[in-house]
Amino acid sequence: MRKIFVLISVCGALFGGDLKLDFVSDNGLNLMINSKNYLALEKPCAGWKTGDEIEIIDGDKNAKCLEAVVLNLKTKTTCRLLCDAK
Repeated sequence: MRKIFVLISVCGALFGGDLKLDFVSDNGLNLMINSKNYLALEKPCAGWKTGDEIEIIDGDKNAKCLEAVVLNLKTKTTCRLLCDAK
């Protein structure tokens, strides 16, 4: 069990990266992460602010995906996003 935990921790450190929201529109629908545009799919990302630290649960930080699920580490809420939305 200890070996698995160490492996998960190392992988998280290598691939997690510290990401912050570059931009969040006033209505919470348009976001920029890592200089890439994203669009909220189901609901606005309410309470999310520029500079909040995030973690990408599913998707890609370079918007090389169709959809992404992002966790806001400050608000502890997730948002489903359309990747590379211009």
